[in-house]
Amino acid sequence: MDAERHPDLFWAMSGGGGNFGVATRFLFRLHEADTVVGGKLILPATPDVVRSFVAEAEAAPEELSTIANVMTAPPFLSPEMYGRPVMIATLVHAGGADEGERAVAPFRALAEPIADMVGPIRYPELYPPDEGNHQVASARTMFVDAIERDAAEAIVDHLRSSTAQTAAAQIRVLGGAMARVPADATAFAHRKRRIMVNVAAMYGHPDEAAAYEEWVTGFASALTRATRART
Repeated sequence: MDAERHPDLFWAMSGGGGNFGVATRFLFRLHEADTVVGGKLILPATPDVVRSFVAEAEAAPEELSTIANVMTAPPFLSPEMYGRPVMIATLVHAGGADEGERAVAPFRALAEPIADMVGPIRYPELYPPDEGNHQVASARTMFVDAIERDAAEAIVDHLRSSTAQTAAAQIRVLGGAMARVPADATAFAHRKRRIMVNVAAMYGHPDEAAAYEEWVTGFASALTRATRART
C-alpha cells in the first residue's frame, strides 16, 4: 500500500489515527542524529519572557526545536522558588555545535537563567528514564495563532492563581517541514496552525477533579479570548 496503490487507504492511515486497518510493515526514512546541542533551560516566567520566548522560537532556524513548559516551580529547583511561575524549556538543535550555540543564544539572553543545562549531548540524553509520576491531571489542548502580551499575562496570572500541586501551560511553536506538506495530502490535521498550547493542572487524587476541571476550563477560555484564535 502506498500513494499509488490503494491511495484512499494510504491517505487515511497517514495520520488518521482511526481503525482503518492493520499495518504489517513500515518503511522509514531515517536521519542520523548523534551529538546535538540541547537540554533544559530554566528561566523566570514573566509575561515578557513568555512572549519573547515564543517570538524567538518562531524566528529560530528550522534545525532548532523548542518546548516551553510555563509552570509552577517544582520543589527540586529550590525552596524559595517552589510554586512560583518558571519556564522549563527543552531546546534541541539538530546540526553542528557552533550553529547550535548560535541558535540557542537568543533564548539565554531573555533573562538571567535559573539553570542552564543546554550544551552538546548525545540525542538519547534528551529522554532520561521516566522515574514515575503518579499525579492525576486535568488538561485542555488548543491551537493559537500568536502569543502576544495579553496572552502571556493570562498564562502567568492563571498559574499564580492555581492551588494545584503543579499547574502548567506547555507551548510548542509549530511549522517547519510539517507545514510544507499540503493540508489535504494526509489525514493529519492542523498542519498550518502556528502554535499548540496545552494547559493542565496536576493533583493528587481523582476526587479533586471537579475543582481543577473548572480551573483548566477557565484558563483555556481566557487564553482563547486573549489570542482571538479558533480552537
